[in-house]
Amino acid sequence: MSNSSALPSDPSQLLNDLLKSAKSKGADTADALLVEGTSSSLSCRLGKPEDLERSEGWDLGLRVLIGKQQAVVSSSDLGANALSELVDRAVAMARAVPEDAYAGLADPDQLATDIPDLDEFDPSEPSAEQMIEMAQACEEKAIQEGWRMNIAIMDAGGNLVYFERMDRAFLKSIDIALIKAESSAGFPFSTKVLEEIASTRVPGIAHIPGIATFEGGLPVITASGEHIGSIGVSGAAASDDGICAQVAIDAVAVDLQ
Repeated sequence: MSNSSALPSDPSQLLNDLLKSAKSKGADTADALLVEGTSSSLSCRLGKPEDLERSEGWDLGLRVLIGKQQAVVSSSDLGANALSELVDRAVAMARAVPEDAYAGLADPDQLATDIPDLDEFDPSEPSAEQMIEMAQACEEKAIQEGWRMNIAIMDAGGNLVYFERMDRAFLKSIDIALIKAESSAGFPFSTKVLEEIASTRVPGIAHIPGIATFEGGLPVITASGEHIGSIGVSGAAASDDGICAQVAIDAVAVDLQ
């Protein structure tokens, strides 16, 4: 717990120590969680990468209860002093808030013990090299055709890992590119397929916020069928957006084998 920038070798022990500290400082009960997060971002201009960044970090959440009073705090600093101050703040906040009749921890017999595999973990993501190849190919095609595109690349969790707005691309197309990428990150097929689904089978899907039902969004899928990300392109006609997105996918086809 002395290193605030690295995860301790035993995360469970860190959480247990935190709960013991909370109870020793006045909490009746408490619960906590620790989450690891990573992010990557890439920017290109005129077909060349400008910036490539990657960040990794940890977020810790603590809830303490004193009777029917509760408080929730969080921190990304795992240092011993920071965690001690976090507990002090949580206990002080819990004592200051009014009672909540519904506050409390679930009884042990109410907790799930048989957890189904929801297949929500994606161990792979587009590599920096793949993002660069995709972005360069898409931009080069847009320049060749005279299109002014917004280009968004996401991982399979719908997290933005790359975005580019070409010179004089429509500002409102920024949102459209992001929604296209998000749609093909959430579904393992293209937004053109979503358009077909909306027109033939499920018309209501076109009215759901955050889902694009027109061409320009494509999933990034490996030869083994693993869905590792998506690309969304907007700025020209929908069919042209789709062409530009496909060029990006084709650029990394060998890498996806």
